[in-house]
Amino acid sequence: MVASPLAHGVFGSNLRGTGSSNISDTKQVLATDKAMVTMVLDWNAFVVQRLQAEKGLGRDDAKKMATQLWQKTTTHGYKSAWRTFHDDYVRDHGEEPTERSVFVQRAEAWMMHKISQSLAEKNLYYEQLNNIITPISGTLRNTMEVNVGQSQAVERLRNRAKTELLYRKHQDKQNMAIDIPKLLHALAEDKSSELDEKTLRAKLMTLLILDTAARPSTIRNVLRGTEKQTPDTFATKLELFPISTKDRHAAKNKKIQPLVTHAFPFNKDICTIYTLKLYLDKTRLKELKKDIDHQAVVDGRPSLQQGTSIFVTCKKPYGSIKETTVTSEVRKYIHRIFQLKNNSARDLRRSVPSLLQHIDNLSDEDIATMFRWHREDTFRDWYKTVIPSGLKDHYKQIPDQIPNSWKLRIDHVHKDRFRTLLRTKKPVPATIDNFFKKQG
Repeated sequence: MVASPLAHGVFGSNLRGTGSSNISDTKQVLATDKAMVTMVLDWNAFVVQRLQAEKGLGRDDAKKMATQLWQKTTTHGYKSAWRTFHDDYVRDHGEEPTERSVFVQRAEAWMMHKISQSLAEKNLYYEQLNNIITPISGTLRNTMEVNVGQSQAVERLRNRAKTELLYRKHQDKQNMAIDIPKLLHALAEDKSSELDEKTLRAKLMTLLILDTAARPSTIRNVLRGTEKQTPDTFATKLELFPISTKDRHAAKNKKIQPLVTHAFPFNKDICTIYTLKLYLDKTRLKELKKDIDHQAVVDGRPSLQQGTSIFVTCKKPYGSIKETTVTSEVRKYIHRIFQLKNNSARDLRRSVPSLLQHIDNLSDEDIATMFRWHREDTFRDWYKTVIPSGLKDHYKQIPDQIPNSWKLRIDHVHKDRFRTLLRTKKPVPATIDNFFKKQG
């Protein structure tokens, strides 16, 4: 173990209490509360406590402000890291209130110790170390206006860690793409009309990820959209709108992007829209969606007041399923029909964008925008997969005008029926007509 390094300096602050109409503390008591810090295990309680003391807020105002400081998706990681910090702090210093400046020094010393220990033992990836340090730094910055994580001493050690510790993304072996054609053949053989409710739900979630590369957290939170027949496609288009705002925050343009899929008239057992209708009919959404079947979208945006996802639990009390249910059921379903135990929703979500990038010769930035990543390096470093040469040859020279879901299902497109469909579309792009002529 590495001895805890000495703390350096005392951090000043430029605090401006906002005041509150419902606070009755005198200035003297408030100054005392502000000067003293009590360590508590509950992260939310600590945040509210410090906002009351530092900002001069009443409890209700402090709670309201706390909900505005971090996104909901961030707080889970902060709470977990805070428990670690709390346990170490109490072990070394006890639970007695301490002066504000002393508390800040101890927090800085703790960060330096964690970084020094990681540098000595090489037991963490840099990303893991950052996930330990950043929540504590962020909590103190937002509640006490002190940048402990950016002090010279801490920053110097963090810069060392950036160069000396390994990065997880550089160590993981790059994944090979799932064999999408074989998976689709397995899906086609698994007749949707013969499946029970739970299995049908798992198949529908698999098809949605195949079509949209959506996160499991998005799949569990989608409202039924409306079907459209657009002049630039050869099939009915369906848009599903996420209830959750996570995709909007993660997206490069910060907009809610619907999950888009197209009807596939050549084989209903791999048609996402057919499977969705079958699922809705079988479940009747447990009578939860009577009022939103036709009102899921208002002015092109999801109606958040009507917030029941299309995916509901199979048993009472009926409600939206969990994210872990999506990942677990998709993994088990793929294993059942495909006999590949290690393939999961995440593997499928990696494979589809990489394969479409190859088919359409798109840049990393194009793919990041299309599939709701904030930056192209997120896709490149964490999700991009290797496309085997056989799979590259399989998907070759497919015209851009064909919907993406059809490109992946190109083996199942019935050529004569497609030509009949083409005759109803004028003018027919020559690239599409020529492509299917070559296919025989």
